[in-house]
Amino acid sequence: CRADLLPAAYVEALSALQDRVPPIDSGVIVAHLEAELGAPLAERFARFDLEPIAAASLAQVHAAELLDGTPVVVKVQVPGIASLVESDLAAARVVAMFAGDLIPGTDVPAVVREIGQAVTRELDYLAEADNARAFAAMFADDPRVIVPRVVPALSTSTVLTMERVAG
Repeated sequence: CRADLLPAAYVEALSALQDRVPPIDSGVIVAHLEAELGAPLAERFARFDLEPIAAASLAQVHAAELLDGTPVVVKVQVPGIASLVESDLAAARVVAMFAGDLIPGTDVPAVVREIGQAVTRELDYLAEADNARAFAAMFADDPRVIVPRVVPALSTSTVLTMERVAG
C-alpha cells in the first residue's frame, strides 16, 4: 500500500502475501452470493463460473453472464474478511505503539491508521461502484476510456457485478 515507508526487505516479504492466494470453496461463495442477492444464482445469472478468474486475500472474481446474455464479472468479498481485517488492524495498532523505533523518522501509528483506512475503503463495494460511476461520468466524452458498467441490482456492500470488458 505504501512501499515507500518500509525498508525493501519488509516490502519484499509482505508482497508475498498478496499473490498466489487459493480460491475460497465454491460452496461458500455460492451461499454468500445467494444470501447477498436474495435468490439462487440460477435466478440471477444465466451462467456463473464457479472457478474464479482471480483470487486475492480480500476477494475473488468470477466470470458470469446475466439473464439477457451480457457477460459480466462478479467480485465477491471473502466471507468474514471484514472482521478478520478489523482484528488484524487492532493488533497492528497495538504493535505500532511500540514499533516507533524500528523505522526512524516514521510515525508508525499514523501509517497503520492510513493503511487501516485504505483497507476499510477496499471492503466497501457500494463505494467502489459509486467511484466507478463517477469515473465513467468524468470520462464519458473520451472514447479512449472505457469503464465497465456496474449492475446495481446485482451489487451489494460485499458483491460487485460489472460488465466484462476485454482488454
